[in-house]
Amino acid sequence: MCEQEDETLNHFAVCRSSRQAWSDCEAATVKQVLQYLKKLLIHEDGKIQKRVSKVTPAQLTRILFTYLDSAYENMKDHLREELMKGLIVNAQVKILAKLTTHKLGNKLMLKFLEVFYEEFHTAL
Repeated sequence: MCEQEDETLNHFAVCRSSRQAWSDCEAATVKQVLQYLKKLLIHEDGKIQKRVSKVTPAQLTRILFTYLDSAYENMKDHLREELMKGLIVNAQVKILAKLTTHKLGNKLMLKFLEVFYEEFHTAL
């Protein structure tokens, strides 16, 4: 993909030629995780369904891809590298659990890692 440097995790995180691949990967991942959440909601009670169905793609994107938040701009490369290794921040799980439920939050994070891994390797 890149002809200028060795393709290391660090390079994939910062390389200009991989920007579109990152965007595609992020969009596809959020779409699939949101679809998964909708499937999970079928088995929840009405109150939970009503509350969780209000989760937007934008909210999910900010939670799953924290580096897209301008507050984390300085940490973007590091957070991308961690994500490529399958590492997530505990705060992400807590925010998802608060927005949904503890059980749904955990399931969503597992699904997120699975989908991201597949999408990332397909995109790059």
